[in-house]
Amino acid sequence: GVSSAVVSFKHGAALVRGTASASDLVEAVEMMGFDAEVVADEFDAAELAHQLSMEHETVAPACKPPIDSTLASNHMPVMDSSVASEPPTHEDVAVLRIEGMMCQKNCGTTVTNALKSCYGAETVVVSYPLGAALVRGICEPSDLIEAVEAVGFDADLVIDAGQIRDLTEALLQDTDQTIVLKVDGMMCQANCGKTVANALRACSGVTMASVSYPLGAALVRGSSEARNLIEALETVGFDATQVTQPYDRKVLARQVEAQAAPACAEAQQANVHVLTIEGMMCQKNCGATVANALRGCDGVEEATVSFSAGGALVRGSCLPEALVEAVEAVGFDAALVADQAKRTALVSAIEASGPARRVEKIQPDSGADSSQVSTVGSDDVELTILSGGRTSDRRRAEIAISGMTCTACV
Repeated sequence: GVSSAVVSFKHGAALVRGTASASDLVEAVEMMGFDAEVVADEFDAAELAHQLSMEHETVAPACKPPIDSTLASNHMPVMDSSVASEPPTHEDVAVLRIEGMMCQKNCGTTVTNALKSCYGAETVVVSYPLGAALVRGICEPSDLIEAVEAVGFDADLVIDAGQIRDLTEALLQDTDQTIVLKVDGMMCQANCGKTVANALRACSGVTMASVSYPLGAALVRGSSEARNLIEALETVGFDATQVTQPYDRKVLARQVEAQAAPACAEAQQANVHVLTIEGMMCQKNCGATVANALRGCDGVEEATVSFSAGGALVRGSCLPEALVEAVEAVGFDAALVADQAKRTALVSAIEASGPARRVEKIQPDSGADSSQVSTVGSDDVELTILSGGRTSDRRRAEIAISGMTCTACV
């Protein structure tokens, strides 16, 4: 079932065409003493297939044995000049120039769906910025062109080997929807970097934006277009240009990510505040008072207070000092927890503590009939009264309630 096989020592990979199953191919390789596995990721598979095809075309002619000119003239078929001048084609990779796309989100998706509908198409990558598409599979180029034209765009097959190689590399790099920008004009990370990041994150389609002042660069992921990002930065007073060279883009993206990782962790830690609260006598009143005081502070997104844990967990971009002052203003003492081990323990205790519920069971006199039960309850206290079996309409019950800690509980 194998029609052709190309093996590359350099890439440690093999490209096989035909109807043989992947499991049979893996077993065949393992029987010869080598390990093999199928490349499952479609983009990795497309990139490897392209590299192996290019390497085979470059190396194969040099590996052919010399052919005697006499034998060649007597036995080799004479090819028509028109056929000989046609460029070599690959049955598994086709690169097209696409004209008429105005955006990636709508036009790019339309072209992608049209190409995917073609018989034999396995992998389709379309890029609006590059104005090109990569299709992997056993497809007729004419079918691909007709499919694109059917949805209102013009398409031409790329036949130049150099352009196929360059566009394939660029298209495969473009699949991650990552845009890297060089940003000029930033003077610091705290203010300028934050301004640039906020401007980028406000753009439609942006899922992540990291900015590095030392590198003078920004890394953006999502469906937003580069020109919209650049316009957004110019609006807030910074100049930006897109990094399009694949190698430079990859290196700069990794550098920005490396700097952003600890910064993100630090920012996340800074937006979570843990406090110890002293003086609370109950959850329903004291706890609610403290929680409302914390939620009234600017920048607080969430505040959880636990009377049983004696602490509070606050999330948001607020000043820690303001939180302490707000708690003290309503009559309680508060202190920030800085030690990481203590923070972790208190956060766990606060998150584990649910609404307090105390059950107080009132036992009747010895002569009472326990079959008659009357229950009343609230969020904090549940009373179960076992009434006596007397026939008198007038009854008197003395109830002892424990747990009240302040006049508000009454």
